[in-house]
Amino acid sequence: MTGISALDFRVLGPATLQALRAVLAFEKGICWIGCGGNESFPPVGMSSRQKERARTAFAAGRPFWDLVGTTVIVPLSLSGRNGVRRPDAAFVLEGVRKNLHPEEPGNWLPLLGSWLAAKLESLKHEYLRGRDGRLPPYLSAAVRAIGGSADIYALHVRGTRLCGEASRQDLRAVLESRLSADRGVRVAEAGHGYYRGRLSSAWFLIDADDNIQVRELLSRFPLPLLLRPFGVREIYLHSFPAGETDREDLTRRADELENAARSLGFPVFSTGVLDSLEERFGCDGLAAVFGRARAGCPGGAIAAAFAVIPGSVEIAGEQGPFHCCSVSGPCVMFLRRVPASSRNRFSLRRWGDEIREFVLSVAQPRGGRKESGLKHKLHVGVAASWQPGLKGALAPGAAFWAWVHAYMLGKGENVVFDAVTWQLLGDELMVYGAIQAAGRAYRNGLKIDARSAAIWNSLGVCLARLGRKREAERAFEAACSSDPSDFMGFYNLCGIRQSLGRLKDAEKACRQALDLCPGESSAMVRLGQLLVESGRYEEAIELLESATAGSSAELPVAWRLLGTAFYNTGRWSEAKQAFERVLKAMKDDTSSLLHLAAGYAEHEGDKETARRLAGAIMRKGHVSPELGRLYAHLTRLLAESSLDKEKADG
Repeated sequence: MTGISALDFRVLGPATLQALRAVLAFEKGICWIGCGGNESFPPVGMSSRQKERARTAFAAGRPFWDLVGTTVIVPLSLSGRNGVRRPDAAFVLEGVRKNLHPEEPGNWLPLLGSWLAAKLESLKHEYLRGRDGRLPPYLSAAVRAIGGSADIYALHVRGTRLCGEASRQDLRAVLESRLSADRGVRVAEAGHGYYRGRLSSAWFLIDADDNIQVRELLSRFPLPLLLRPFGVREIYLHSFPAGETDREDLTRRADELENAARSLGFPVFSTGVLDSLEERFGCDGLAAVFGRARAGCPGGAIAAAFAVIPGSVEIAGEQGPFHCCSVSGPCVMFLRRVPASSRNRFSLRRWGDEIREFVLSVAQPRGGRKESGLKHKLHVGVAASWQPGLKGALAPGAAFWAWVHAYMLGKGENVVFDAVTWQLLGDELMVYGAIQAAGRAYRNGLKIDARSAAIWNSLGVCLARLGRKREAERAFEAACSSDPSDFMGFYNLCGIRQSLGRLKDAEKACRQALDLCPGESSAMVRLGQLLVESGRYEEAIELLESATAGSSAELPVAWRLLGTAFYNTGRWSEAKQAFERVLKAMKDDTSSLLHLAAGYAEHEGDKETARRLAGAIMRKGHVSPELGRLYAHLTRLLAESSLDKEKADG
């Protein structure tokens, strides 16, 4: 069959049999998939003679009807299961009524096989297609069909330039290759949606042995950058419980997660990220409170306030300093419509204080006992849709991030969304691979505080990860200009200039960083690297010996640089000790192995040890371009040794 996989058969087979009941009466239907070996034929109750005839027909891909036992077997060949088109699945119908003439099976059995194959194909097209952004029927059917205790993971990507089936298949292939970078992960299409006639969303099932690994892979790779050619703007990784689950419940789960992602400003989001946020900050029910806030959100410009109440809380009715209240677990969200005429007189900070006093007055701790220190445990975050970079739909999420800002400050603080909160949001986005969104957050923060060295530094790091090194350099220069005492600004400026190959400018920035923090180990190691790359080995040795002597921690990078400097000045014994020290901490360090191999061959004449070390390097599979010259030198030394041995043997 074309385009029907084993997963499709498991998901759509029961619906196909249900449709068959309308045209053919039978008592029981089974969807069977072979596993090879002893399971290469469906388990059916037949006489040995009938079973032999059935096996022959099955192997030839022909349907078979056991007139004695009233059992019909319809073989199928699934895509991707084998190279040779041999049957590896089947529909088994038991209790088929004997109301056909014995000579007719030869006529209607092929028709039955064609009908079932065509129905499978049509159901797949029907189940894959859904409304834009909505849970497709295929996915809910897959969650019901796939048993076991593990969760089912589904990836939802949304964009503006997705185009047709070919684009979806290319997108699936890219996702599978990227997600399989560390461990085998299989990706299967699970649905797509259209907006105004153009494909704008696609759903994929993710099959992996280690579910936690899937979450890690999603957060580790910058998928929005990877999928930019497909016009992908948003990526959501959903986790659904396997087994019998109502489709409406699955849709609600998906909508809650994606609504929370948009409210929080995350274009890359997953069930795992939501769980992590709720666990870190003790705010269970976060997605639900955003959903309720959105449903009851007043139109126009709004102010939003968010708080998490220690213990249980009861807040009822539209009372107090708000127009709308949303409560879920310990989370509570307040919304207030603010007309444009009174916006200039509306104080977000004062409104936050009113919210705080109101919550303290109505909070009901568990058991009716007052919780000690409640006033110092209650934090309130406030934001408004008219603040720079925010819109009405983002105000509740911005209030949450202002609350996180207050939570980190501690001592019952109230925080109005500001430049520091933008930086906090950008840092969270960077952690989960949403690098472009993080850059936008940092730039919005700079609109509020253009002199913040911390935000300029964060923006520079973001731009560097995007490969925009010139812009990153300008951001680090702005950080240094904003705060000449900022160590990180000069340290980052050194790193980006080094990556651009401007070693003198990088050295100048690094020395400025060391003037601000004398003896700082990371800056000393960075300066040592610059000196080694510039060929100033004696200066590098003096600096790196000081760095390693003054630090109680192991610094394998410093010892590697020190060994390189020793090696290039001909001090082999000291270089050997330095590289051996690196290998105690990093046993597969290519640079150390390569230098040791070359040193054993050239300085000690120990070609056997050199070959053993070279073999360890070859097993790693590659040598960086920076070490290419040394590797070529080692290859020549070992080749000359082999030639000398052949001459001696000759």
